[in-house]
Amino acid sequence: MIESYLKTAVRHIRKHKGQAFLKIFGLSLGISSCLFIYLFVADELSFDDFHENGAALYRLVQIQYDEGSGRDTGFQEFIPTPVGPELLRTVPDAVRQSRFVTGQGVVRSGDKVFGETLTLVDPGFLEMFTFPLIAGDTRTALADAHNLVLTRSTATKYFGDEDALGRTLAVDFGRSSRDFVVTAVVSDPPRNSSLRFTILVPFDNLPAAADDARILQDWGRWFCPLFVLLRPGATPASAAPALDRFCRQHYGTAIDDGLREGRDAFTFGLQSVRDMHLDTRFAGVAGLSTSYLLSAIALAILMIACVNFTNLSIGAASSRSVEVGVRKVLGAGRRQLLRQFWSETLLASAIALLLALLMTELLLPEFNALAGKELALATFFGGANGLALLAIVLVTGVLAGGYPAAVMTSFPPAEVLKGKLRMGGGSALTRVLVVVQFALSVTLGISAVLLGRQVGFMLNKDPGYASRDLVVVLTQEIEPLESERVYRRFRNEALREGRVKGIAASGREFGLFLPRSTFDRGGREVHFAFDRVDADFLATMDLRLIEGRDFSSTAGAEGDAIIVNERFVEALGPDFRLGEFLGDPSRGFPYDRRVIGVVADCHFLPLQSEIEPLVLYAGEHPSPRRNTFGRVMVRVEPGRPQESLAALESAWKKASPDKPFLATFQDDALAGLYGRERRWSAIVHYASGLSLMLACLGIFGLTSIALSRREKEMGIRKVLGAGAGRIMALATREFVLLISLANAVAWPVAYVIMRSVLSDYPYRITITIPYFILAWVASVLVALITISYLAVRVAFRNPVDSLRYE
Repeated sequence: MIESYLKTAVRHIRKHKGQAFLKIFGLSLGISSCLFIYLFVADELSFDDFHENGAALYRLVQIQYDEGSGRDTGFQEFIPTPVGPELLRTVPDAVRQSRFVTGQGVVRSGDKVFGETLTLVDPGFLEMFTFPLIAGDTRTALADAHNLVLTRSTATKYFGDEDALGRTLAVDFGRSSRDFVVTAVVSDPPRNSSLRFTILVPFDNLPAAADDARILQDWGRWFCPLFVLLRPGATPASAAPALDRFCRQHYGTAIDDGLREGRDAFTFGLQSVRDMHLDTRFAGVAGLSTSYLLSAIALAILMIACVNFTNLSIGAASSRSVEVGVRKVLGAGRRQLLRQFWSETLLASAIALLLALLMTELLLPEFNALAGKELALATFFGGANGLALLAIVLVTGVLAGGYPAAVMTSFPPAEVLKGKLRMGGGSALTRVLVVVQFALSVTLGISAVLLGRQVGFMLNKDPGYASRDLVVVLTQEIEPLESERVYRRFRNEALREGRVKGIAASGREFGLFLPRSTFDRGGREVHFAFDRVDADFLATMDLRLIEGRDFSSTAGAEGDAIIVNERFVEALGPDFRLGEFLGDPSRGFPYDRRVIGVVADCHFLPLQSEIEPLVLYAGEHPSPRRNTFGRVMVRVEPGRPQESLAALESAWKKASPDKPFLATFQDDALAGLYGRERRWSAIVHYASGLSLMLACLGIFGLTSIALSRREKEMGIRKVLGAGAGRIMALATREFVLLISLANAVAWPVAYVIMRSVLSDYPYRITITIPYFILAWVASVLVALITISYLAVRVAFRNPVDSLRYE
């Protein structure tokens, strides 16, 4: 019996190839999109779950809270360096710890010189975390300060296929230059690891790397992430009392002083390593909301595909009314007919699944490039995932085949054979399904347009300084005097090249990140960002001076001078006077500085952040590490980027021949900050296009079925004088009305969704009516174009061909 059902199903598919293609291809697109999103979300949820000690691995975090209500008010992952070793001595539940610091250095092997990111960790790091060793011993790999651990790819870069163990590499960081011995090679961190590294260096080297001999004993400098391994059976709750006592012991005075000044209290807490990637309490993570939204998009596309499949199945079923009537006359029962319809839809669903798997495998490289992932379809297959695929096939087949079969088998055979049964085309259910399809498509389309406009707005918005043709060169020095010497030598050499229009020094990544601090102004706490610059900074960056003057080029003349932005002046209040000190000079920075100029507000941070008060200083900061010129900003000739970079590299080799040339264009760096937004926009654009295509496939199929039913009606209308325009209007009018209704449903939904999404951006586009009108026009035009071929063919068909069998 089953074999008979399948044979009949195959014959039906072969007989109605066009309808079968539309159903199967549409459903395969929907399933394929779900597979893509599933792989993405599953990868996000799998971050850091490969560590064997994962259940006991935690990151120590600082938790700020309001003492009155007990409500958490802030979190940060940076911890003072002495906390880790002391924690093991005073918190019984903690059995191992490792600090994790990254910094830039230079590594030499023979005549090979590379700028590298060095990661400083404690000796227990490789025993806490699961990064499999290819060579070496986890217990001794980082036991000595002059040991070095390389990842497989790094070892290959330096030594090729030769054994790396025991080889020597010269490493420069700060003013330190010393030889290290490779004691282990580990596998590269997997793609779903939050901890990324290429070279591991023992943490004891931090004083040399940071050029600060006291940094390992500095309890007041919140400096680096700290990871803790708890003993078996211990939990964050069981460790909490000891952590509270530890925090009060070492920071009780600071907490009490802060409470008196109106600041929140704080304590230490534990965050599971497995939660780091998606914990939105900390900056720089996507959060579960991204996965939820992507899942919603995937389900919307799958729903559109399933609605399309069901609509076409309903429409096609009505054309088989005579077949059903004959089967019933010949004794076929309702169950047999149900099984026949279900077998056909299940077969079509199974074919769609196979096609979806093939499409996913072929298009996965493009999706990986879009999403910034390294996903593989092979990781999908397994118990629960296989059941999910089977469920999609079964649910789609049962729903799509069940309704038409149930309706058709409920009618008496005589009614069916007389042609009184009509399904699809004009049925209420079909109309509702068409509206649902297009409502989902229009919602995604509006969201895609608005996201694209927001990304374009962020990429093209004037930052308030000239970011175009601006090259940022890293000095790779952390000692202030040496960084200034490197800058002066490079400046002199670069100016000789003739392509440089301006050159200046900056302490940090202006436009990307600046350090922050606070100071008291009449009982109000003013938060501000600050950066050390030289006298040519304003001119090179094209910052607009609106009051006062620029820094003097005379060496040492501006030790107490600062230039601030408009937002800083607003924070100071109406009693601010140019040239006055900010406060009592004996209180140190910034109270000991006087404002000599005010520049127009600019985006010295990415557009995801609001403009904050800014302080630029040319003199020295009390903290030596704040005096380093870490970046050189070079204004080059427009239109010749590669030639300009080559000229700057030549100048760098003369100024600092022992360091690699590390440079990037500021525009490229800024664009990289919005990679997440661009990926989101691209994904939603593809999703909206796919959903609209699926909806149009459904309309094409339904129109074909409806017009084939009304073929004689159209012929009679033409005989009675109806013109081609009237016939085309009849063929398309209902769908225009349905799509308009779908827009009316989609507009408020899209508005609410996008208002919520855009609210995360302090600088954003405005959601206006034209976007929604454009969505209506576009959806109607696309639908009309989709069915125009069928409408034109009916409108211009000779009525004799339609009526000759009457």
